Order: sequence, then structure tokens, then C-alpha cells
Amino acid sequence: MASVPAGRWSTTGYALFITRPRILSIRGLIGMLPPAMSDSHAPSDSWWDHFGYVKPSDHFNVPALQVNSWYDIAIGDTVRMYNQMRTNSDSNLARDNQFLIVSPTSHCLSELATDHTKVGELDLGDAQLPYYTIYLRWFDHWLKGEDNGVTSMPKVQFYTMGKNEWRSADQWPPEGTRFTKYYLHSDGHSNSRFGTGILTIAEPGDEASDRYTYDPSTPVPTLGGPLCCTGTRDGAWSMFSPVLIPTQFL
Repeated sequence: MASVPAGRWSTTGYALFITRPRILSIRGLIGMLPPAMSDSHAPSDSWWDHFGYVKPSDHFNVPALQVNSWYDIAIGDTVRMYNQMRTNSDSNLARDNQFLIVSPTSHCLSELATDHTKVGELDLGDAQLPYYTIYLRWFDHWLKGEDNGVTSMPKVQFYTMGKNEWRSADQWPPEGTRFTKYYLHSDGHSNSRFGTGILTIAEPGDEASDRYTYDPSTPVPTLGGPLCCTGTRDGAWSMFSPVLIPTQFL
């Protein structure tokens, strides 16, 4: 395979991105939309069944160790699968051996955490775990029958960002969790980090709307977030006017 000249990839990739075919063109080329682009069927529609996706009615009879991260695009699905496999287990063996680990990294990078784990420019501290040791002990136990104590680890291990520490729980959400709704407020000038938007627990009233110009030929760069496979790490995104940012948390 021919190599890509140094410095060429970003330019080529950007050009391909901004000239990508529109959704309607994709539909015309292949006769349908890829599932991720389809919004014509409700999640509960039986149309999805032929893709083999897990349905709420599905049952399981196998132990499972689920590993994902807060900045992965599929973390919500992972947590739902963990809970469904506990709730819909057909045996005590399966129900009692569901485990979940959630790191603070982005897509598929849990095992690469360091003593200064970073997502974009955010330093999240030491988020390391002995993942490969856990994996080997897991398979040694279930495939070789070794009594190595792997099933005595906490049912849920999750990294608490802000505190920058690992915590454990017997379930998800952890017992005692208090859900709090936060609301965006604006006087119409929340654009960029120089704007005046705020985030509070007070419900919004009659407030001004924010407006911005969407231009796919000049996409806003990203420093991280719930993304996958973009390779994008640089760019002062908070200074772009299409980005609406609450600069005060009250």
C-alpha cells in the first residue's frame, strides 16, 4: 500500500470531509441509508430487527465484563446492556456475574490511560487499571475453570471525573444517586466562551434565543468529547461563534 506523504493526510482528509456526499446522495447510491444515518424509523420499530440489534425483550445466560469510557460515543449503550443483562438473565450464574468498568478516556483507549490521562487538553489524573491482568484472569476463570478470585472484584468500577478517582458500586446508577436537572439560560449572546450564557438548576423562563450560522465547509474543531475515530485533537473550538457555551455555572 502506498504511503501518505508527511503532512498530506490532514489536508486530504479535510477535503474529503467537506466534499462528502449528502445523505440523499447516499440513499440514491446504495438504495438505503446506513443505520446510523436513518431517522425514518422509531427505535421501537420492528424495521430494526433485521440488523440483529439487542431488543429490550432479549434474554441472556452468560457472564459478561463490559468496559467502556465516559468520552466514548457508546457509553450509554454499554450501561444499558449491563443493566439489561442483569435484569434479563436466565440464571443466577449469569445474573450474579455481570461486571462494568468505565474509564474517563475516549473511544477504545481505556487500556492506554496513564498517570496523567488526558482527553483533549483536560488532565484527568491517574486513571490506570490493570486491564490486561483483569482480562486474562477473566478468561482463565471462565474458559479454564481457574479459581482466581476475578469474580470478587466490584460489580461496577467507575472513574469519577473532577474528583479524579476510581470508585466502586454494586449497581448502576450507584445506590443513593440523586439526579439533578440543569438548564441553559441565555440573553441571546452565548456564542463562544466570550458569551454570556449560564447553566443553573432554575427552570428557564421567557428568554432570548441564540443564533449561529452553520457552515459544513468550516466545521468547528474539537478537543475531545463523546467522539470516535476522528483523530481530531487541536483547535481553539471555544472561540468559534457556532459554539454555544455557558460560561457561568450557578
